[in-house]
Amino acid sequence: IHREYAPTLKSVATAGQPRFEYDPSTDGQSIAKGILIESQATNILPNGATGYNPSNSFSWGTVNGNRVQNAAIAPTGLLEATHFYEDSTATSQQRIDVAVNVSAAVHTFSGYFKSAGRDNVIVRVANGGNTYGAQYTFSTETAANYGTAFSSLSISGAGNGWYRFTATTPTLTAGSTTIYINLSNGSLNYDGDGYSGVLFYGLQFEANSFASSLIATSGGAATRASESLSVA
Repeated sequence: IHREYAPTLKSVATAGQPRFEYDPSTDGQSIAKGILIESQATNILPNGATGYNPSNSFSWGTVNGNRVQNAAIAPTGLLEATHFYEDSTATSQQRIDVAVNVSAAVHTFSGYFKSAGRDNVIVRVANGGNTYGAQYTFSTETAANYGTAFSSLSISGAGNGWYRFTATTPTLTAGSTTIYINLSNGSLNYDGDGYSGVLFYGLQFEANSFASSLIATSGGAATRASESLSVA
C-alpha cells in the first residue's frame, strides 16, 4: 500500500510494481517523493485494517463505547473506515484494546485517525510493567507524551481530514503487550456524551524504529517482503 498520484492510499496490484509516492500534506499530487522501497516488516495487530475480522465481529475489546464497521470513507478512498464513539458512562475510560505477543525489540505503533466529535486520542502501550502513552490533538496537529514517554511521536496529515499517528517505544520486554486506543477530552477518565468519537483505519504495530507503509491485516499478522529496485 502506498500513496500514488492521488490523495488516497492505493494497494499495489501486481508483484514488481513500483510504488511512486506523493506528499499528501499538499493536494496529494504536486510534490513527488520518489519510489518507496522498504525492508521486510510485519504488522502483528490482528484485523488492523478495520478492527473487524472476516466474519464481521470485532476482534478488539471495547470499554464504554460502540463501533460501526464501514461507516466512512477511509484513506484508501473506499467505504471501510470504522467509527468508534463513546457511550454516556460517567468518569470512565472510553477505549478499544488488544493484546499481542512481542519480541524484545523496539516497536512502532501507527494508525490513521479522523475526528468524529473528539479532538483528542490517547494511544498507550502496556509492556513489562511500563505503560507508554501519547496524546494526539486533531485541531492543533500535535502529539505529546502522556505518562511514561515513548521514544518518538509524530502526527502527519493524510488528506480529507485524516491523520497518521505514530509512536515508537523503547526496547520492549518479550511477551504479552496490550495496545489501548482511548478517546479523550484531555484526560483518560471523563463523562462520555454518548456520541463523540473518531474514525480509524489501518492500525499497525511492528518491530521497527519507525512506521513503515501500511501492511493491512485481515485476521492474524501479515508480512511485507523486503523490496529492491533494479533497472534493466
